[in-house]
Amino acid sequence: MFKITKNRNPKGTRFPQLGNPVPVGFDLTPFRVAIAFCFAFHMLPSFLFFKENYLAGSFRFQEHDFFPGWLLALADQSPDLLLISLLMLMMIFWFGFLMGFKTQISAFALTLCAYFFYARNAFYLKTLAWDMLLVTLVPFCGFASHPLLLRRLLRLQFTFIYMYAALNKIIPGNWMRENPLHYLMHYPDQSVMRGEALKGLFSFRPELCYLLGILIVSFEFILPVLLWIPRWSRWGIAAGILFHLMLSLLFHVPLLFLLLFAAYGLLFGLSVPSCRR
Repeated sequence: MFKITKNRNPKGTRFPQLGNPVPVGFDLTPFRVAIAFCFAFHMLPSFLFFKENYLAGSFRFQEHDFFPGWLLALADQSPDLLLISLLMLMMIFWFGFLMGFKTQISAFALTLCAYFFYARNAFYLKTLAWDMLLVTLVPFCGFASHPLLLRRLLRLQFTFIYMYAALNKIIPGNWMRENPLHYLMHYPDQSVMRGEALKGLFSFRPELCYLLGILIVSFEFILPVLLWIPRWSRWGIAAGILFHLMLSLLFHVPLLFLLLFAAYGLLFGLSVPSCRR
């Protein structure tokens, strides 16, 4: 049995009273730990070769379409001592975020450090899943004390991402008019497709490829809707995990997509129970 309490401002925060009922026991810890694990899974491997990836003389690629020029110049001209210091600080803030110590401060500092290294060298970090992960960390800076508001904001973010992906496949994409998956099935194994048994199943069946493309587009439209309906949200989470697992088997997509979706599942699966008088 859950008791409903008023969502009160913690001491020292500047946020107004939001009036969202928060069930006792509603905890963001599983979601926070999963996000910290996803962050480490994607970021830490690039630090194993820190000298080759970030220090002076390393091969670097900068994302000029994402960062302003002054930030790219600052990141590019930073001395090695500053980079090593930021690395140590980043590990401290990551551990604080993982353990829930000063979560808002840890998340804010961790996000700044991550964007700095992203600006320094985007070669190993530039993926859609990485951008989603950084956007996910930001709300902890201001809304960690309001878990229901945080969940609604992230649900909106999730909806926009999937709706945009589906619309982009139709306008300006050609998934409805042509059969792009059939062309992808004939790419070399080292490029887009994985050289698995599933590829052999679809390579010579263009009708199955077209049907699979229609199902992918339809699923990307339907999944956000399922997550907004409490009765169907858990089924949507399970279907989303299977969907990303299927993509990982067929395509060379980052495993971070699957891990990040599972992290979202921990958040969206915490549905607010109905109250009885």
